[in-house]
Amino acid sequence: MALLKPAIMLDKITEIDAAFLHRHQIRALMLDVDNTLSLHGNPEPYEGIIPWVHQMRKLGIEMIIVSNNSRERVQPFADKLGIPCVGGGYKPLSKGMREAQTMLKTPKRHCAIVGDQLFTDIMGGNLYGITSILVTPFEMEDKTGFKIKRKLERGFLRRYRRSHHKSKGDLL
Repeated sequence: MALLKPAIMLDKITEIDAAFLHRHQIRALMLDVDNTLSLHGNPEPYEGIIPWVHQMRKLGIEMIIVSNNSRERVQPFADKLGIPCVGGGYKPLSKGMREAQTMLKTPKRHCAIVGDQLFTDIMGGNLYGITSILVTPFEMEDKTGFKIKRKLERGFLRRYRRSHHKSKGDLL
């Protein structure tokens, strides 16, 4: 298992539907916030996220936000969606995901983490032993640290896409 290799790559989180969840035997989702559910730093969910959360709930999918952001940033956002959260998740370390899994009460084999960054969300999910799902960020951040990470990510992603010709949403 390559630590920076997502198990699955999607354009957006709303591509996760009943068939996808059934195919991958996923019953619980750990969700990143910035550039996965919302624009970076925005207190409002991105267009289409609220109906998607309602659909996941109807399907019986457990959800929790796991973010490296502070609880002060994450809790009000999670409250808008009506789902629990773990702030200060320290991804790629396992602390936040372990706490989330305890709250979800779901075996690792049925959990997935969904996020937009290889070095936090994907590496963290892979280290913790759950399915890692990479989504395309809504927009690129303009801070120097993010620009450097995104540039590094592009090389890895190009390599993954070239070496795997599977259809969208399939395991890489």
